[in-house]
Amino acid sequence: MYYAIFNKPASRLYVEASVDLTAIGSWFAEEKFTYIRLFGNTTNPHVLPLYILDKLLARELAYQITLEGTSRNLKESKKHMWPSFPLRCGAFTLHDFKHVEKEVEKIKMLNLAIILKRQYDPKLVAYNITSQAKISKFDHEKDIYDDLFSSVEIFSQVK
Repeated sequence: MYYAIFNKPASRLYVEASVDLTAIGSWFAEEKFTYIRLFGNTTNPHVLPLYILDKLLARELAYQITLEGTSRNLKESKKHMWPSFPLRCGAFTLHDFKHVEKEVEKIKMLNLAIILKRQYDPKLVAYNITSQAKISKFDHEKDIYDDLFSSVEIFSQVK
């Protein structure tokens, strides 16, 4: 119906929510579902409906903030949190870490499916940009002296 009226497909996120999300993560539209990835996070995302309301977006971000990744590590080492609070998700706002933990309980009660090992960049945007810029991929090479110096405690022993 939206396509018939406006001659373009409906957006899966509200405009305000998508603007707020671009600073801290990305959303990916599949044929039958949508998923969200928070930058610097290794948490497996939930399978979300095609169209995401602001409150569900906030709960998914809360889930990814508290489970594992950058935000959890910063909180445990008592450093400044990333993303910073209050965190806007369109019309809904996450006020602080305690509020985030309460929202996580609510999204867990929904029993949404989790996507295992989903690529962060399924459309290969980063790969295509590096190809166009003619930047070669660097593979880390193992240093043959790592074993020799791993037990050394002071620099004079290395010499």
